[in-house]
Amino acid sequence: MIYSISCSDCEKPRLNEKHWHNVSPCVTVLQAKWQECSGLNNSLSIIVDLMSRPLSSRALLRILLLTASVLGSAGGIGVMGMRVPGREFIQSGPRLPIPFWFSTLLLFVTSVLLQLSLDDVKRERQRQFRRRLWSALMTATSFLGIQGYGLWGIVQRHRPDETPTGSEPFVIVFAALHWAHVIVAVLVLVYVTVQAEENRYDHEYYWGPIVCTFFWHALGWIWLCILAACVIAL
Repeated sequence: MIYSISCSDCEKPRLNEKHWHNVSPCVTVLQAKWQECSGLNNSLSIIVDLMSRPLSSRALLRILLLTASVLGSAGGIGVMGMRVPGREFIQSGPRLPIPFWFSTLLLFVTSVLLQLSLDDVKRERQRQFRRRLWSALMTATSFLGIQGYGLWGIVQRHRPDETPTGSEPFVIVFAALHWAHVIVAVLVLVYVTVQAEENRYDHEYYWGPIVCTFFWHALGWIWLCILAACVIAL
């Protein structure tokens, strides 16, 4: 027979030792779940707090200046390529412009650097995280310039009378569309880099680097498909 001990303040019986032995595992599980939910709530509150903070005037100015520097540097690389003697290698013959192969390598390097930077921020290696973001921004800038140079070359060698049946308009349109999307990706990378310098990312909050990294990965795969189609078409 099981005897229970009555409470002096109320008529409800307490759990005796046998009952408590049966119930205690459930209580332990509930306590663990409660602690887990509390930790999740704390993480969510941190994320919401970081996302709700407006950009400081200093950060906004740095974004504008860095964007102008990146686009200006990319334009300078493209103009330098146009003025280099012996550029006929990209203007003659039904083949893919050689600068496209260099830009493909730069696109791959940028994606790798961003993936490494994402791993760094997850492990709180802040200095390495920022260094790789800057390196990725440099390779992305070079990509814009060299890709623009390649587009200019393929436009220069295109003959209007080939428009109805030629394959070069296909190459020009899709390469130009991809190049325009890379400009957007570079702007995202500029924003993430400036925010990283403002200490906005850590192992609990790194949505910006995630979006930026997978945006570049997607552009890399899309460019490989365009490149394969261009090689077949040309």
